[in-house]
Amino acid sequence: GTWGVYRWVITRPSLQPPPPPVSLSDAKQTTEAFSKFNRNVQDGNWPEAEKLLSTAARIKLAAENKTLRESMLGDKKDEKVMEAAATPSGDRTVDKVRQDCVYKFLDGQYKILPIGLIIENGQLVIDSWWEDKPVPPEKK
Repeated sequence: GTWGVYRWVITRPSLQPPPPPVSLSDAKQTTEAFSKFNRNVQDGNWPEAEKLLSTAARIKLAAENKTLRESMLGDKKDEKVMEAAATPSGDRTVDKVRQDCVYKFLDGQYKILPIGLIIENGQLVIDSWWEDKPVPPEKK
């Protein structure tokens, strides 16, 4: 009867609120995405880092015939990344967040790369790690 329903309602665990929708304007989500990517890079876990790439970024790697490590680190590709961290520098647009990240090597040298984050298939993914060079206007 009623008592059984009442007891069931008060004793069952409360529902967890749904996770917030994936959003580039949510600093917590974007910070987590950059941190996850950088942690994989720092740990030398490149296969996991590559899982966080957008389709376009994967296509670019295939076109360049490079691994993510080769593409990101260039002439430092054979060196261990001692530290990978976001810097305070970056910018946001409606459909992309760019965060400058620093990659430090054992020899004390470092690279700063603009890591781009977008939403693809309802997930935050890394879309770029290079400067978007403006296309020079054509000469008349």
